Amino acid sequence: MPDIIRITIKSTSRTCRDRLTLRPDRILYTCRPTAENGDCTVRIWTYTSSAPAFRRLFREAAAAVLGILERDDLPYLTGPGVISLRIDFADRTRLKWNYAPSCVSFRECFDAVKRMIPPCEEEPAVFSLADTEGGAAP
Repeated sequence: MPDIIRITIKSTSRTCRDRLTLRPDRILYTCRPTAENGDCTVRIWTYTSSAPAFRRLFREAAAAVLGILERDDLPYLTGPGVISLRIDFADRTRLKWNYAPSCVSFRECFDAVKRMIPPCEEEPAVFSLADTEGGAAP
């Protein structure tokens, strides 16, 4: 299987739509309020690093995502409360799948991703959704 060059994690909840994009040297985050929660502000941040530790964390997250994708017993879902994974490979192929957080343990992937986030930034909403639904450890 070709190398993963980008992982995009999206979620939609009652309060926001968020997207977290991971690359070996960069992490980007956008959180937009939903129509029901129009009083919240849009949050956008980007962090770039050439550190070997950052690349190692990306590889850990990529390995965990491959483990999730290799499972055969996961249903395809749509709607609010769903986590969408999009994986871009070096050969330009792309996989996309939607999961309910309770269907699979995102623990390894989210643990690696959380360590990539600069300490001054708020935790992405997708982690709160996973914690609420029982998909990842708090």
